[in-house]
Amino acid sequence: MVSIPFKMVLVMCSLLTIAMQYDSSFVRAASVKERLPIEHVSKEQEPPSMSIPDHPQLNALRHLTWLHTAAFDITGDREPEQIGLLGMQENPRSSYCQLVYLIWKDVKANRSSVTYIQGGYHPRMQIGDLNGDHKNDVLVQLPTASHRAAKSNYHLYTIRNHEVVSLPTPQPLQVDAKLEENYAVSLRAGDAQPLTIDITDRKKKYDAAGYYKEGKLLQLQPDTSFTTTPYHMLNLVNWNKKRTMDLAGVQIVHGLNKEDPVALVQSVWTWEKGKWKLLHVYMQKAFL
Repeated sequence: MVSIPFKMVLVMCSLLTIAMQYDSSFVRAASVKERLPIEHVSKEQEPPSMSIPDHPQLNALRHLTWLHTAAFDITGDREPEQIGLLGMQENPRSSYCQLVYLIWKDVKANRSSVTYIQGGYHPRMQIGDLNGDHKNDVLVQLPTASHRAAKSNYHLYTIRNHEVVSLPTPQPLQVDAKLEENYAVSLRAGDAQPLTIDITDRKKKYDAAGYYKEGKLLQLQPDTSFTTTPYHMLNLVNWNKKRTMDLAGVQIVHGLNKEDPVALVQSVWTWEKGKWKLLHVYMQKAFL
């Protein structure tokens, strides 16, 4: 039996709890009693009442609304600045924003910055120091559809010399998946322990699709094209209980189609020497 680091179990449970909150019909994970909420090192002040800055990118736009606002120290001066997501919603009945901007305002110094991101549904921010410069960074999540199981685009930003600068997010892991005899799937990802998943609970589906007959792999089977999503979720976590935060992501491996999630792949990343370093990988079966 493979030994799983207890911290990995806790982080995994946090992310999977969020996944099930997104869509209870999406996946069921193995039940674990302990639940660890996603932690943020920084203490957020009361969400500020922000005014729309006078800026050339914004002055000609209509239907602008604040989507998410917060007060954090993001410049390292130990004073909270205002940070917010401003969106343009032409259709009040839709949650889609054609344009989304990241707004940073230092009210005391009378400075502000406007950064265009892209469109999306229900944009949200997570804030914490990821790169160890003692300044909080901003991870922006932009879901691509209104339903809860929709994939999201993620953008990471930091403040340098009072300007918003984009940082890369970790590249999704490449997962190698292959059908094996007796209704099984073998998976390899990063430095994780290889995993073999039993899919006998999906016997009828895989038999009907022409992959198996009585548990034997058919030689003239259809092309097996397992697909792995980009990050379905990407969240700030405090993996090593240090001052800086890390990123934990969840990817989904699909079998026959998007209605056939085979496995969940969880990875934890830390920023080191100007790039993302993979700390841990864990895979487990996704239950229908």
